[in-house]
Amino acid sequence: MHVMNMLIDCGTNLCQGLKDIVNRKSIDNTWKIYCIEANPEACKHAERIIKSHFSALNITLIHGAVTDHNNACALTMHVKDMGYIHHQVHSHLNYSQLSCIELNDERNYWVGLATNIMGDNHKPNVPETDLKKNVMHVPGVRLSDFVLRVSSASDNVIIKMDIEGAEYEALQDLVNSAACKHVRELYVEWHAGMRHVTPDQHSLEARLREQGVAIHSWS
Repeated sequence: MHVMNMLIDCGTNLCQGLKDIVNRKSIDNTWKIYCIEANPEACKHAERIIKSHFSALNITLIHGAVTDHNNACALTMHVKDMGYIHHQVHSHLNYSQLSCIELNDERNYWVGLATNIMGDNHKPNVPETDLKKNVMHVPGVRLSDFVLRVSSASDNVIIKMDIEGAEYEALQDLVNSAACKHVRELYVEWHAGMRHVTPDQHSLEARLREQGVAIHSWS
């Protein structure tokens, strides 16, 4: 039986988590990698970063918001300045130059980490002036459906999740699905502080572990 090694990067942003998990797990071109990003501007940057710094890997980049349904999602975007992008690319990612990112109009700065699909349940953790609320609709990607479509129960599926508060709905749906049996490890950043109403995280983690998912904190 062939076992596929797979990484599903939910909330790719500027490929920070991709780089971290690739290094942690010594991922090579035998792995199948899916990078899913809701923010269209961050997605454009991620495409350039992947081509310039991860070209040796087998990566598919998908524009969409990871959640518990496949319907369109209203996106609130977090506007950051050149300093944020410079810090992420140079200090966090250790890329030697910004040539992989083209900064030619104000939309290119809409890549902040508080971009979300939470709607009225979003409790801002950044100044309201830095947010553009419900500026567009993006495709929803139901995580449980996606996992079932791209993997089998015998595969080694790792999920990295940093989706600014929507992780609770996505993971609750996953744990109620047969797709959960496909997942071996979950690297997740929880965003309870970005929500007005938050499900019971400890109960959710316990149910995931009962299904055999090893959970690691990621930030």
